[in-house]
Amino acid sequence: MNEPVSGLKSRKVFVVGANVLQNELITTALWQETGIPCFAVDDLTGAEHFHEGDEKSAGLALHDCLGRDGKVCLADLEKNWAGKNCMVALFNLDRSEEIEKQALSCGVRGFFYRGEPFSLLVKGVVGIFAGEYWISRHLLSQWVDQKGPPAGRMQQRVLSEPEKKILSLMAGGASNKEIGATLCMSPHTVKKHLQKIFRKIDTHNKTAAVLWAGRYLHV
Repeated sequence: MNEPVSGLKSRKVFVVGANVLQNELITTALWQETGIPCFAVDDLTGAEHFHEGDEKSAGLALHDCLGRDGKVCLADLEKNWAGKNCMVALFNLDRSEEIEKQALSCGVRGFFYRGEPFSLLVKGVVGIFAGEYWISRHLLSQWVDQKGPPAGRMQQRVLSEPEKKILSLMAGGASNKEIGATLCMSPHTVKKHLQKIFRKIDTHNKTAAVLWAGRYLHV
């Protein structure tokens, strides 16, 4: 079994669904590839272990959509998982159902489609724990655009000039360390500024913030 990916030693993954044999195989393989503890459960209520401790988003629920209507899966999430202290992604999703935008509004962080290689699931799980949305850039751009230009312009006005500079540098590909060196501040201070910026522009990760910066700061 591999060592846990850096920073993920306290995380957990639950594969949620009735396809017991398939999901047990997935949990075993995913645990071996990432080193992150993984467990198979029949339904969302079986993943209550996610809520131990105070760390936000300490776990990820991979919700199996195989053999189920996508909208039924979303209804299940809204009923049983709202407000829980973890992230959710859908896997074995049928692309033809086109429920992604609705799912994003329900708090879903990623989509893994039927027929995709297992390596993408591994990469996506690590990416989600790193704060990313595991969705296509095109879909993410459409979702961000739904907030509308007026909201974006209002958010732009609440950013200070230093915050705009930090966001512009980040959008240009600079790391926290590089931003800090440019603006004479520590990487920790840069991180605190970015967290504040994310709250102001109503985004949750760097990918969405970069899209926002491209639209409203023209970087």
